[in-house]
Amino acid sequence: MNNTLKQLEKNIENSFSYVKKDMLALNDMVSDLNEKIQHLSINQATLLERMIQPENPKAKKEGKDELEFYDVKEKKKFKSSEYTIKTTNGRKFAVAKTPSGSKAYRILGSRKDKKIAKKTSTKPKKIIKETTVY
Repeated sequence: MNNTLKQLEKNIENSFSYVKKDMLALNDMVSDLNEKIQHLSINQATLLERMIQPENPKAKKEGKDELEFYDVKEKKKFKSSEYTIKTTNGRKFAVAKTPSGSKAYRILGSRKDKKIAKKTSTKPKKIIKETTVY
């Protein structure tokens, strides 16, 4: 009887050691997952900050992109986000003040041109040749 009790205690001890090893392995896996989640949340926070921070604060406040214009007097290109949009004969122009003080115009696309470009960029038309038999 003494032998069986000792054997039983030994068996229980061994089974608890297996459970203990499994618990430690699970604990390690959970801590690894926790570290990965923290790393991903830090990456997400930095990406959100980059998306929120405008490159050019003036342009983002007004909702306008920075466009490139050409100064005829100085014969140089310059970039500006401070411009107005003017429509003439169905064409849109961006008008900005140049560093020399004059006005510079840049042609912007019209909605009609975009629709035409979309229509022409679709599938090419098939040409079917008719043959006549004599």
